[in-house]
Amino acid sequence: MHSSTFDLSQNIEGGDSRKGLDAKGKAEVQRMMKSQGVGFDEARRLVVQERFRREGIGADGRPRDPKFVSFS
Repeated sequence: MHSSTFDLSQNIEGGDSRKGLDAKGKAEVQRMMKSQGVGFDEARRLVVQERFRREGIGADGRPRDPKFVSFS
């Protein structure tokens, strides 16, 4: 699964050890594409947002834990 903005083929051919989407991730993206009627990139974005929500991570990538402290 790939698009013009998400294509790992060059990385894999170049010896990158990352494998891309696993079988579960591919199934989630395909389900989202079908149920929401969206393309691959939008489905990937929605799946990541859903994972963030389940894990208590905000859309901006920061934890929603009220005890979280960040120094910058």
